[in-house]
Amino acid sequence: MKLLTIVLLYVFSLTVSGQDYFLSKKKLLKDYREYISILKDKHAGVYRYNTKHEFKNFTDSLRHEITDSISVYEFYKIISLVNAKLGCGHSKVDSPKDWIENDVLPPFSLYSSQGKYFVWHDLSIQGLNLENKEILSINGILINSIIEEIKSYIPADGYIDTGKKQNTEKLFPLYFAKYYSRNTENILSYKDDDESDCSVILQSQNINSLIERSKTLYPVNNSIISTSNELNYYYLKINSFFMDTVEFKNRIDSIFNIIVKESPKNLIIDLRENSGGKIVNEYYLLSYLIKNKIETLIKREYKINKKKFQEDTNVLGIIFPKNVYFFKNIYFIMDGLTYSAAGEFLSIAKHYQLGTFIGEETGAANDGCNAGKKSYTLKYSRFVFNVPDYKYTFEGTSSAKGRGIFPDYPVTYTKKDMISNTDVALNIINQLINGQISAK
Repeated sequence: MKLLTIVLLYVFSLTVSGQDYFLSKKKLLKDYREYISILKDKHAGVYRYNTKHEFKNFTDSLRHEITDSISVYEFYKIISLVNAKLGCGHSKVDSPKDWIENDVLPPFSLYSSQGKYFVWHDLSIQGLNLENKEILSINGILINSIIEEIKSYIPADGYIDTGKKQNTEKLFPLYFAKYYSRNTENILSYKDDDESDCSVILQSQNINSLIERSKTLYPVNNSIISTSNELNYYYLKINSFFMDTVEFKNRIDSIFNIIVKESPKNLIIDLRENSGGKIVNEYYLLSYLIKNKIETLIKREYKINKKKFQEDTNVLGIIFPKNVYFFKNIYFIMDGLTYSAAGEFLSIAKHYQLGTFIGEETGAANDGCNAGKKSYTLKYSRFVFNVPDYKYTFEGTSSAKGRGIFPDYPVTYTKKDMISNTDVALNIINQLINGQISAK
């Protein structure tokens, strides 16, 4: 009870930094109505996963929460709830940069296993060795409750939760400050190695400090494309399809020239954390994986006005093979951060049964997405938001509306896997190749 009292006293004395300023109710309502009006008129997917009635009821209910007593930060969260309601991962509302450039980001990221949350990267300056410690609460609020609230503000395609989960955990400092609270200090309650309950006051940091500490403590390979030639397979990791098209094609050509010479029976294409990119790049990679020409089965429409769409006929609808196909098996690895063009790539691959899928449900909806980069700025709050004006519809979907591409072999990670840095997906593929798991 003594610890609880200390926690409560501490929470009430927290210092919040950043521009926690106020505008009149009148100005906030004008911004809110302008935002809703632009969504209805310009957003290609505003009613993709909502009926007009549902969307109106939702936005009307939030409008009543706008009063003279709410700060612009709280108003940002209201706008973000509407943005998340769209079911469009390409929709975004930017918060002012100084909200995260100040010392308001908690210095740790998370991972979860079996309903519990653990410290993934410890970026604190106090040298507390918090890695893999189970988090119980922050400022007296249960971590599960905090995570669920943050997820409600994060945009995602359709009804998919995997991307929200991955983003909330891996980018916890950013999303905690954007959508939950911007504190200069936070009290963290956790279980120590001997299962005893502990607590510590953590100093928040600014985003530049966290980025630099992360680069130092947890260096990563930032290559867009990486490869390795193993005993049983050739491994191809594509982190993005955003690369310059000429450069991407040259790189893929050189890789497959090597693959043709080596003639491996098994090819692994890893698209985990691939957030998408250029359509022409995804199609080019597909051309190396098919035996015959295929139709992409994707309808692309441009929103002209509130009621009308016009089909875009300028996008290539057929992919021709490179005529080098010789693989016995192709394995695709994916996760909740596999998104946009990477998800579109997998939708096509899944429909044409090009291989076996390992991982978790993609963050990209199997039935397609919205895209486009038209930006608008609200007059008083100065929030900048983008409105996708293209609607892509995949006509060969294998999933329910608003769900991602599902794996043939789902992957989950235990705490032990995370500590040992075990790649469970690759382990499953090795077992499939060696006949230790029966193919589905």
